[in-house]
Amino acid sequence: MAMRESRYKIRHQQGSVLVEAIIALPVFFFILFGIIEYSYAYRAKATLNLATFEAVRAGTLNNARLGAIESALAKGMVPLYMKASTGLISFQQALIRARASLALIKSMPGSTDAVNIVAPTNSTFTEFRERVNVQLAGELRPKSRFVIPNDNLYWRNPELETVTIDGTQREVTIQDANILKIKTLWCHRLLTPGLDQLVYRTILNFGAVSAEQRVCNAVTFAGGLAGSRNYYVAVTSQSVMRMQSPVFSEGQLP
Repeated sequence: MAMRESRYKIRHQQGSVLVEAIIALPVFFFILFGIIEYSYAYRAKATLNLATFEAVRAGTLNNARLGAIESALAKGMVPLYMKASTGLISFQQALIRARASLALIKSMPGSTDAVNIVAPTNSTFTEFRERVNVQLAGELRPKSRFVIPNDNLYWRNPELETVTIDGTQREVTIQDANILKIKTLWCHRLLTPGLDQLVYRTILNFGAVSAEQRVCNAVTFAGGLAGSRNYYVAVTSQSVMRMQSPVFSEGQLP
């Protein structure tokens, strides 16, 4: 009798272990895959931070022109698209994919572009512009145009002017007007199968989401670069640097 009870207890315990495993394993793998996905997103964020710094630096050297800023941003995002090989061909392929991602973000409905120039604004440009001879990249000789001057800032008139920045009235000087600030947006593709759908359906596409995430949701709906259903999360960054060349407006300032 005692032997039968002992065997029953062993079978009962084995059944309990099986039930506990069925419950615990999905939770364990969910946490494990979440950690892996978070590490990929962290890498994307770190890459975007550095790329944004390189982009704003290119803007300071190229008259705050949007084309130069976007080109530098795409080059900075190349590491996310590199394969095992680090050769020139692999780099060129990764650069093509980075530029395609940039163009895809800009083409989405409601997109405010992957790069937004926060400062100087068009209001700032209007207040501080002067007509001088400036030679832009690709030009053979200087041309007379309106710019925010960058030379001898220490000795220029420090008079305050009222301008609009981020929708509010602020008083700035010519030195402030030579500060270039940009915000960037990148749509990072979630890489963990199964978890990507779960995160998208429960967090990224549910309730009130940011304007940046709505752009990346549109990228998801469009199918992304691969032409199939992928899921994207918005990654943003910003950077500030003093201009090293005159600010030239070509309808790109906010």
